[in-house]
Amino acid sequence: MVGLKKAICDVFCSETQISEFEGGFAVGTPYTGKDGDRIGLYIVGSKGGPYRVIDNALTVSFLEAAGATLDNESRRSAFSGLLNQYGAHYDEEAGELYMDEVAEDRLPRAVLDFSAMLLRICDLEWMSKERTRSTFKDDVRKLLHQELDEKVRITENEAISENFVDIIPDMAFFPVDREPIALFLISDDSRLWQAIHMKMVAYHEKRLDILVVALLERESAVSHRVRIQADNRLDSIPRYGDEKDAAISRIVRVVTSSPRPVH
Repeated sequence: MVGLKKAICDVFCSETQISEFEGGFAVGTPYTGKDGDRIGLYIVGSKGGPYRVIDNALTVSFLEAAGATLDNESRRSAFSGLLNQYGAHYDEEAGELYMDEVAEDRLPRAVLDFSAMLLRICDLEWMSKERTRSTFKDDVRKLLHQELDEKVRITENEAISENFVDIIPDMAFFPVDREPIALFLISDDSRLWQAIHMKMVAYHEKRLDILVVALLERESAVSHRVRIQADNRLDSIPRYGDEKDAAISRIVRVVTSSPRPVH
């Protein structure tokens, strides 16, 4: 165990870069941000301390540029919680994150804590996207249940038939005397590919009559190339975005429309 501890410490230390400048030190941590660059920080103060540990004044700017702004109440609360947990502060005017009055004997631990905090703050961007995606799906499910619960049988996250146990739609609708409808709620290319795959398998391999609908969270949720393929293959691809009511109405019309004639 002692050998393992030394090996871990050796790796961490060998990948940490420290350079001195007038008034302090620049530290490049072993960690990288989403842009691939090292997460860095600065130690400012006279020899012997106390010291001030600061970021490069870009952490929050990059976060907000990615759409995870701090004017969102829940995100602001998470951000403040992280600062409190690590004993750090945010200077809104300078755009800096910092720890102040760090004694010399506490400096190594403060650098580790500050690095961990910067990593977790960077994750607020990912958390924001995941929360938005979850909200999108929850809102759509709620609205469709309000519109269709008394009209058709609805399932969620279940196979639409025994022929499709490996491709699970977000929702499925089973009108009386007509084909079922599989609904995929789309926030990325991979999910849209699954919808296309279900339609192609149903049509070319299983010879099953299934309608496949993909609701895009927004127009830019998927790449142009995949969207064109979906437009040409799926039964309907409404866009949620700024046309929420119209998108939900479109799905309701697909589910409640008359059976298609059999040729």
